[in-house]
Amino acid sequence: MKRLFQLSLTALVAIVFVPRVFADASIDINSLAESLIANYEKRKYAFEPKKIAILNFDELGTNVKKNQLGQVVSGLLLEKFSNYPMLKVVEREKLDLLFKELNLNLSGAVKKQDIKRVGLILGIDFLLLGSVVEIENQFLIHSRIVNVETGEIIAAKSATIDKSTLIDKSVEYNYLRKLSGASLILGRISFGDLAFKKDGMGAELYYILPSHNVVTFKIFKSLGKNTNMFFNQQIKVISPLNYSFYLGVNETNNSLFSALIKYKFLRPFSPKIRIYIDTGIGICQLNSQQYFFNVKTPNSTPGGLNLPIITEQTYTALGLNAGIGFQRYINPSLRFGMSYSLHYFSFRRELDPGTGNESLLPQIEHLNKRVNVFGNILNAQLTLSF
Repeated sequence: MKRLFQLSLTALVAIVFVPRVFADASIDINSLAESLIANYEKRKYAFEPKKIAILNFDELGTNVKKNQLGQVVSGLLLEKFSNYPMLKVVEREKLDLLFKELNLNLSGAVKKQDIKRVGLILGIDFLLLGSVVEIENQFLIHSRIVNVETGEIIAAKSATIDKSTLIDKSVEYNYLRKLSGASLILGRISFGDLAFKKDGMGAELYYILPSHNVVTFKIFKSLGKNTNMFFNQQIKVISPLNYSFYLGVNETNNSLFSALIKYKFLRPFSPKIRIYIDTGIGICQLNSQQYFFNVKTPNSTPGGLNLPIITEQTYTALGLNAGIGFQRYINPSLRFGMSYSLHYFSFRRELDPGTGNESLLPQIEHLNKRVNVFGNILNAQLTLSF
Protein backbone atom coordinates (compact mmCIF):
# COMPACT_ATOMS: atom_id res chain seq x y z
CA MET A 1 0.00 0.00 0.00
CA LYS A 2 2.95 2.33 0.68
CA ARG A 3 4.14 1.88 -2.90
CA LEU A 4 0.65 2.62 -4.18
CA PHE A 5 0.47 5.82 -2.12
CA GLN A 6 3.89 7.06 -3.28
CA LEU A 7 3.04 6.46 -6.94
CA SER A 8 -0.30 8.28 -6.71
CA LEU A 9 1.21 11.21 -4.77
CA THR A 10 4.01 11.70 -7.30
CA ALA A 11 1.58 11.70 -10.23
CA LEU A 12 -0.79 14.08 -8.44
CA VAL A 13 2.00 16.60 -7.78
CA ALA A 14 3.04 16.44 -11.43
CA ILE A 15 -0.52 17.02 -12.64
CA VAL A 16 -1.20 19.93 -10.29
CA PHE A 17 1.92 21.82 -11.31
CA VAL A 18 1.86 21.17 -15.06
CA PRO A 19 0.88 24.46 -16.73
CA ARG A 20 -2.01 24.72 -19.14
CA VAL A 21 0.02 25.51 -22.24
CA PHE A 22 -2.92 26.65 -24.33
CA ALA A 23 -4.78 28.88 -21.90
CA ASP A 24 -3.90 32.05 -23.90
CA ALA A 25 -6.39 31.22 -26.65
CA SER A 26 -9.22 31.00 -24.12
CA ILE A 27 -8.25 34.37 -22.67
CA ASP A 28 -8.32 36.03 -26.10
CA ILE A 29 -11.67 34.46 -27.02
CA ASN A 30 -13.10 35.50 -23.65
CA SER A 31 -11.96 39.09 -24.27
CA LEU A 32 -13.59 39.00 -27.69
CA ALA A 33 -16.86 37.76 -26.20
CA GLU A 34 -16.78 40.32 -23.39
CA SER A 35 -16.23 43.14 -25.89
CA LEU A 36 -19.17 41.99 -28.05
CA ILE A 37 -21.43 41.75 -24.98
CA ALA A 38 -20.32 45.20 -23.82
CA ASN A 39 -21.17 46.70 -27.23
CA TYR A 40 -24.51 44.89 -27.19
CA GLU A 41 -25.36 46.33 -23.78
CA LYS A 42 -24.71 49.86 -25.05
CA ARG A 43 -27.63 49.51 -27.46
CA LYS A 44 -30.02 49.49 -24.48
CA TYR A 45 -32.39 46.81 -25.68
CA ALA A 46 -35.39 45.84 -23.56
CA PHE A 47 -34.49 44.24 -20.27
CA GLU A 48 -36.06 40.87 -21.08
CA PRO A 49 -33.60 38.26 -22.43
CA LYS A 50 -33.19 38.07 -26.21
CA LYS A 51 -32.50 34.95 -28.25
CA ILE A 52 -29.28 34.56 -30.23
CA ALA A 53 -27.87 31.86 -32.50
CA ILE A 54 -24.12 31.45 -32.93
CA LEU A 55 -23.01 30.17 -36.33
CA ASN A 56 -19.76 28.43 -37.16
CA PHE A 57 -17.32 31.09 -38.28
CA ASP A 58 -16.28 31.09 -41.93
CA GLU A 59 -12.89 29.39 -42.45
CA LEU A 60 -10.43 31.19 -44.74
CA GLY A 61 -7.03 29.56 -45.09
CA THR A 62 -5.53 26.08 -45.31
CA ASN A 63 -4.69 25.72 -41.60
CA VAL A 64 -8.03 27.24 -40.62
CA LYS A 65 -9.96 24.63 -42.58
CA LYS A 66 -7.66 21.75 -41.63
CA ASN A 67 -8.12 22.41 -37.91
CA GLN A 68 -11.81 23.43 -38.20
CA LEU A 69 -11.05 26.67 -36.39
CA GLY A 70 -14.38 28.22 -37.40
CA GLN A 71 -16.14 25.59 -35.28
CA VAL A 72 -13.62 26.02 -32.47
CA VAL A 73 -14.05 29.81 -32.22
CA SER A 74 -17.86 29.68 -32.42
CA GLY A 75 -17.91 26.89 -29.84
CA LEU A 76 -15.77 28.87 -27.39
CA LEU A 77 -17.93 31.96 -27.91
CA LEU A 78 -21.04 29.85 -27.33
CA GLU A 79 -19.69 28.77 -23.95
CA LYS A 80 -19.08 32.40 -22.98
CA PHE A 81 -22.43 33.73 -24.23
CA SER A 82 -24.29 30.90 -22.48
CA ASN A 83 -23.21 32.43 -19.16
CA TYR A 84 -24.69 35.84 -20.05
CA PRO A 85 -28.27 35.99 -18.64
CA MET A 86 -29.63 38.60 -21.09
CA LEU A 87 -29.01 36.43 -24.16
CA LYS A 88 -30.51 32.97 -24.56
CA VAL A 89 -28.33 30.91 -26.89
CA VAL A 90 -30.05 28.52 -29.33
CA GLU A 91 -28.88 24.91 -28.93
CA ARG A 92 -26.39 23.86 -31.58
CA GLU A 93 -28.32 20.67 -32.39
CA LYS A 94 -31.45 22.67 -33.20
CA LEU A 95 -29.42 25.02 -35.38
CA ASP A 96 -27.79 22.12 -37.26
CA LEU A 97 -31.18 20.57 -38.04
CA LEU A 98 -32.63 23.82 -39.36
CA PHE A 99 -29.69 24.59 -41.63
CA LYS A 100 -29.81 21.09 -43.10
CA GLU A 101 -33.53 21.52 -43.85
CA LEU A 102 -32.87 24.90 -45.49
CA ASN A 103 -29.83 23.52 -47.34
CA LEU A 104 -27.61 26.25 -45.86
CA ASN A 105 -24.09 26.19 -44.49
CA LEU A 106 -23.83 26.62 -40.74
CA SER A 107 -21.15 29.29 -41.07
CA GLY A 108 -20.45 32.99 -41.11
CA ALA A 109 -20.79 32.91 -44.88
CA VAL A 110 -24.61 32.74 -44.69
CA LYS A 111 -26.11 35.14 -47.21
CA LYS A 112 -27.66 38.39 -46.03
CA GLN A 113 -31.03 37.55 -47.55
CA ASP A 114 -31.14 34.29 -45.56
CA ILE A 115 -30.51 35.93 -42.19
CA LYS A 116 -34.09 37.17 -41.77
CA ARG A 117 -35.53 33.84 -42.90
CA VAL A 118 -33.41 31.96 -40.34
CA GLY A 119 -34.42 34.42 -37.64
CA LEU A 120 -38.12 34.00 -38.32
CA ILE A 121 -37.98 30.19 -38.34
CA LEU A 122 -35.92 29.98 -35.14
CA GLY A 123 -37.75 32.81 -33.43
CA ILE A 124 -34.46 34.54 -32.61
CA ASP A 125 -33.51 38.19 -32.38
CA PHE A 126 -29.80 38.07 -33.26
CA LEU A 127 -27.17 36.08 -35.09
CA LEU A 128 -23.51 35.99 -34.10
CA LEU A 129 -21.34 35.20 -37.10
CA GLY A 130 -17.90 35.95 -38.45
CA SER A 131 -14.74 34.50 -39.94
CA VAL A 132 -11.30 33.20 -39.06
CA VAL A 133 -8.58 34.32 -41.49
CA GLU A 134 -5.00 33.03 -41.68
CA ILE A 135 -2.39 35.82 -41.87
CA GLU A 136 1.27 34.82 -41.57
CA ASN A 137 1.85 33.62 -37.97
CA GLN A 138 -1.54 34.68 -36.69
CA PHE A 139 -5.23 34.12 -37.15
CA LEU A 140 -7.49 37.13 -37.50
CA ILE A 141 -10.99 36.68 -36.07
CA HIS A 142 -13.80 38.96 -37.29
CA SER A 143 -17.08 38.74 -35.38
CA ARG A 144 -20.37 40.59 -35.47
CA ILE A 145 -23.84 40.43 -33.94
CA VAL A 146 -26.58 41.05 -36.48
CA ASN A 147 -30.20 42.02 -35.87
CA VAL A 148 -32.12 39.44 -37.90
CA GLU A 149 -35.12 41.77 -38.39
CA THR A 150 -33.24 44.74 -39.83
CA GLY A 151 -29.90 43.23 -40.86
CA GLU A 152 -28.18 45.91 -38.78
CA ILE A 153 -24.80 45.11 -37.24
CA ILE A 154 -25.22 46.06 -33.60
CA ALA A 155 -21.83 44.91 -32.32
CA ALA A 156 -18.57 44.04 -34.07
CA LYS A 157 -15.10 43.14 -32.89
CA SER A 158 -11.88 41.74 -34.35
CA ALA A 159 -8.99 39.99 -32.59
CA THR A 160 -5.72 38.29 -33.50
CA ILE A 161 -4.46 35.08 -31.92
CA ASP A 162 -1.09 33.39 -32.34
CA LYS A 163 -1.38 30.61 -34.91
CA SER A 164 0.12 27.76 -32.87
CA THR A 165 -1.87 28.77 -29.78
CA LEU A 166 -5.26 28.54 -31.50
CA ILE A 167 -4.35 25.32 -33.34
CA ASP A 168 -3.35 23.78 -30.02
CA LYS A 169 -6.61 24.95 -28.51
CA SER A 170 -8.53 23.21 -31.29
CA VAL A 171 -7.17 19.85 -30.08
CA GLU A 172 -8.64 20.38 -26.62
CA TYR A 173 -11.91 21.71 -28.02
CA ASN A 174 -12.42 18.77 -30.38
CA TYR A 175 -11.54 16.35 -27.59
CA LEU A 176 -14.15 17.82 -25.27
CA ARG A 177 -16.81 17.84 -27.99
CA LYS A 178 -16.56 14.04 -28.19
CA LEU A 179 -17.95 13.09 -24.81
CA SER A 180 -17.54 9.34 -25.05
CA GLY A 181 -15.39 6.66 -26.58
CA ALA A 182 -13.96 3.16 -26.35
CA SER A 183 -10.47 1.72 -25.96
CA LEU A 184 -8.82 -1.54 -26.96
CA ILE A 185 -6.30 -2.55 -24.30
CA LEU A 186 -3.28 -4.86 -24.41
CA GLY A 187 -1.16 -5.37 -21.32
CA ARG A 188 0.99 -7.46 -19.02
CA ILE A 189 -0.33 -8.66 -15.65
CA SER A 190 2.05 -9.42 -12.82
CA PHE A 191 0.93 -10.63 -9.36
CA GLY A 192 3.90 -11.78 -7.31
CA ASP A 193 1.73 -13.14 -4.50
CA LEU A 194 0.18 -15.55 -7.00
CA ALA A 195 3.37 -16.29 -8.99
CA PHE A 196 1.32 -15.02 -11.91
CA LYS A 197 2.64 -13.15 -14.95
CA LYS A 198 0.68 -13.23 -18.19
CA ASP A 199 -0.32 -11.09 -21.15
CA GLY A 200 -3.91 -9.88 -21.23
CA MET A 201 -6.37 -7.82 -23.18
CA GLY A 202 -9.51 -5.84 -22.46
CA ALA A 203 -11.70 -2.90 -23.31
CA GLU A 204 -12.69 0.38 -21.72
CA LEU A 205 -15.68 2.68 -22.19
CA TYR A 206 -15.34 6.28 -21.07
CA TYR A 207 -17.43 9.41 -20.61
CA ILE A 208 -16.16 12.98 -20.13
CA LEU A 209 -17.77 14.80 -17.21
CA PRO A 210 -18.48 18.59 -17.07
CA SER A 211 -15.34 18.90 -14.93
CA HIS A 212 -13.41 17.54 -17.96
CA ASN A 213 -12.31 14.57 -15.87
CA VAL A 214 -13.34 11.12 -17.04
CA VAL A 215 -15.28 8.17 -15.65
CA THR A 216 -14.60 4.78 -17.24
CA PHE A 217 -15.75 1.18 -17.12
CA LYS A 218 -12.88 -1.22 -17.78
CA ILE A 219 -12.67 -4.99 -18.21
CA PHE A 220 -9.41 -6.92 -18.49
CA LYS A 221 -8.62 -10.63 -18.79
CA SER A 222 -5.44 -12.65 -18.87
CA LEU A 223 -4.68 -14.70 -21.99
CA GLY A 224 -3.66 -18.35 -21.75
CA LYS A 225 -3.08 -20.42 -18.62
CA ASN A 226 -0.58 -19.68 -15.90
CA THR A 227 1.75 -22.57 -15.00
CA ASN A 228 3.34 -21.33 -11.76
CA MET A 229 2.04 -22.63 -8.43
CA PHE A 230 1.20 -20.00 -5.83
CA PHE A 231 0.35 -22.54 -3.10
CA ASN A 232 2.24 -25.75 -2.28
CA GLN A 233 1.64 -27.68 0.96
CA GLN A 234 2.15 -31.15 2.41
CA ILE A 235 0.07 -32.28 5.40
CA LYS A 236 -0.32 -35.57 7.24
CA VAL A 237 -3.90 -36.86 6.98
CA ILE A 238 -5.83 -40.04 7.69
CA SER A 239 -7.91 -41.81 5.06
CA PRO A 240 -11.40 -43.23 5.83
CA LEU A 241 -9.70 -46.62 6.36
CA ASN A 242 -7.36 -45.16 9.01
CA TYR A 243 -4.50 -45.14 6.57
CA SER A 244 -2.07 -42.33 7.47
CA PHE A 245 -0.19 -40.59 4.63
CA TYR A 246 1.06 -37.19 3.49
CA LEU A 247 -1.34 -35.29 1.26
CA GLY A 248 0.20 -32.96 -1.27
CA VAL A 249 -1.81 -29.86 -2.20
CA ASN A 250 -0.84 -27.61 -5.10
CA GLU A 251 -2.82 -24.62 -6.39
CA THR A 252 -2.11 -22.84 -9.66
CA ASN A 253 -3.90 -19.73 -10.90
CA ASN A 254 -5.26 -20.32 -14.40
CA SER A 255 -6.70 -16.91 -15.27
CA LEU A 256 -7.56 -13.51 -13.91
CA PHE A 257 -10.47 -11.25 -14.84
CA SER A 258 -11.29 -7.76 -13.53
CA ALA A 259 -14.16 -5.32 -14.09
CA LEU A 260 -13.55 -1.85 -12.68
CA ILE A 261 -15.22 1.55 -12.52
CA LYS A 262 -12.49 4.19 -12.58
CA TYR A 263 -12.23 7.95 -12.22
CA LYS A 264 -9.46 9.77 -14.08
CA PHE A 265 -8.04 13.17 -13.20
CA LEU A 266 -6.64 14.54 -16.46
CA ARG A 267 -4.33 17.48 -17.15
CA PRO A 268 -2.64 18.62 -20.39
CA PHE A 269 1.11 18.12 -20.58
CA SER A 270 1.34 19.53 -24.11
CA PRO A 271 -1.27 20.33 -26.78
CA LYS A 272 -1.50 16.68 -27.88
CA ILE A 273 -0.50 14.86 -24.70
CA ARG A 274 -2.52 14.42 -21.53
CA ILE A 275 -1.33 12.83 -18.31
CA TYR A 276 -3.59 11.50 -15.62
CA ILE A 277 -3.91 9.63 -12.38
CA ASP A 278 -6.85 7.35 -11.78
CA THR A 279 -8.43 5.34 -9.05
CA GLY A 280 -11.01 2.60 -9.27
CA ILE A 281 -12.98 -0.12 -7.57
CA GLY A 282 -14.55 -3.27 -8.93
CA ILE A 283 -14.60 -7.04 -9.07
CA CYS A 284 -11.62 -9.35 -9.54
CA GLN A 285 -12.22 -12.98 -10.44
CA LEU A 286 -9.51 -15.60 -10.06
CA ASN A 287 -9.83 -19.09 -11.53
CA SER A 288 -7.46 -21.69 -10.05
CA GLN A 289 -6.60 -25.36 -10.49
CA GLN A 290 -6.09 -27.48 -7.37
CA TYR A 291 -4.14 -30.74 -7.40
CA PHE A 292 -4.39 -33.29 -4.53
CA PHE A 293 -2.10 -36.37 -4.41
CA ASN A 294 -0.27 -38.87 -2.21
CA VAL A 295 3.21 -37.39 -1.68
CA LYS A 296 5.02 -40.73 -1.32
CA THR A 297 3.40 -42.41 -4.30
CA PRO A 298 1.66 -39.66 -6.37
CA ASN A 299 -0.17 -42.08 -8.65
CA SER A 300 -1.48 -44.33 -5.88
CA THR A 301 -5.00 -44.23 -4.41
CA PRO A 302 -5.06 -44.32 -0.58
CA GLY A 303 -7.87 -46.47 0.82
CA GLY A 304 -11.33 -44.90 0.60
CA LEU A 305 -10.16 -41.79 -1.31
CA ASN A 306 -10.29 -40.61 -4.89
CA LEU A 307 -6.68 -39.53 -5.47
CA PRO A 308 -4.90 -38.11 -7.35
CA ILE A 309 -7.49 -35.56 -8.40
CA ILE A 310 -7.58 -32.12 -10.05
CA THR A 311 -10.36 -29.68 -9.18
CA GLU A 312 -11.09 -26.06 -10.06
CA GLN A 313 -11.97 -23.11 -7.85
CA THR A 314 -13.19 -19.60 -8.67
CA TYR A 315 -12.56 -16.74 -6.25
CA THR A 316 -14.48 -13.48 -6.57
CA ALA A 317 -13.28 -10.49 -4.58
CA LEU A 318 -13.58 -6.73 -4.34
CA GLY A 319 -10.56 -5.07 -5.93
CA LEU A 320 -8.93 -1.63 -5.62
CA ASN A 321 -6.87 0.06 -8.31
CA ALA A 322 -4.74 3.18 -8.73
CA GLY A 323 -2.54 4.21 -11.62
CA ILE A 324 -0.90 6.81 -13.83
CA GLY A 325 -0.85 7.18 -17.59
CA PHE A 326 -0.66 9.39 -20.63
CA GLN A 327 -2.57 9.84 -23.88
CA ARG A 328 -1.12 11.02 -27.21
CA TYR A 329 -3.47 12.32 -29.92
CA ILE A 330 -3.14 10.97 -33.44
CA ASN A 331 -6.13 13.13 -34.42
CA PRO A 332 -9.11 14.48 -32.41
CA SER A 333 -10.91 11.14 -32.72
CA LEU A 334 -8.02 8.74 -32.24
CA ARG A 335 -5.30 8.55 -29.62
CA PHE A 336 -2.70 6.17 -28.25
CA GLY A 337 -1.85 5.80 -24.59
CA MET A 338 0.00 3.83 -21.96
CA SER A 339 -0.70 3.34 -18.27
CA TYR A 340 0.72 1.63 -15.23
CA SER A 341 -1.64 0.60 -12.45
CA LEU A 342 -1.41 -1.14 -9.10
CA HIS A 343 -4.07 -3.60 -7.98
CA TYR A 344 -5.05 -5.02 -4.64
CA PHE A 345 -7.62 -7.65 -3.75
CA SER A 346 -8.08 -10.22 -1.02
CA PHE A 347 -9.74 -13.63 -0.94
CA ARG A 348 -10.02 -16.61 1.40
CA ARG A 349 -8.46 -19.78 0.03
CA GLU A 350 -11.01 -22.59 -0.43
CA LEU A 351 -9.46 -26.02 -0.92
CA ASP A 352 -11.85 -28.52 -2.47
CA PRO A 353 -10.49 -32.10 -2.82
CA GLY A 354 -13.53 -33.09 -4.87
CA THR A 355 -16.03 -35.94 -4.86
CA GLY A 356 -15.05 -38.97 -2.79
CA ASN A 357 -12.63 -37.01 -0.62
CA GLU A 358 -15.07 -35.31 1.75
CA SER A 359 -13.31 -36.80 4.79
CA LEU A 360 -10.26 -34.63 3.99
CA LEU A 361 -12.17 -31.34 4.35
CA PRO A 362 -11.93 -30.96 8.16
CA GLN A 363 -8.28 -32.05 8.07
CA ILE A 364 -7.24 -29.33 5.61
CA GLU A 365 -9.57 -26.56 6.81
CA HIS A 366 -6.74 -24.77 8.65
CA LEU A 367 -5.02 -24.21 5.29
CA ASN A 368 -7.90 -22.05 4.10
CA LYS A 369 -6.37 -18.71 5.06
CA ARG A 370 -6.92 -15.23 3.67
CA VAL A 371 -4.63 -14.27 0.79
CA ASN A 372 -3.78 -10.60 0.18
CA VAL A 373 -2.76 -9.98 -3.41
CA PHE A 374 -0.75 -7.01 -4.72
CA GLY A 375 0.18 -6.68 -8.36
CA ASN A 376 0.45 -4.42 -11.36
CA ILE A 377 -0.66 -4.12 -14.95
CA LEU A 378 1.21 -2.29 -17.71
CA ASN A 379 -1.20 -1.30 -20.51
CA ALA A 380 -1.05 0.05 -24.02
CA GLN A 381 -4.34 1.23 -25.46
CA LEU A 382 -5.84 2.65 -28.62
CA THR A 383 -8.88 4.88 -28.07
CA LEU A 384 -11.58 5.93 -30.50
CA SER A 385 -13.75 8.91 -29.50
CA PHE A 386 -17.34 9.33 -30.71
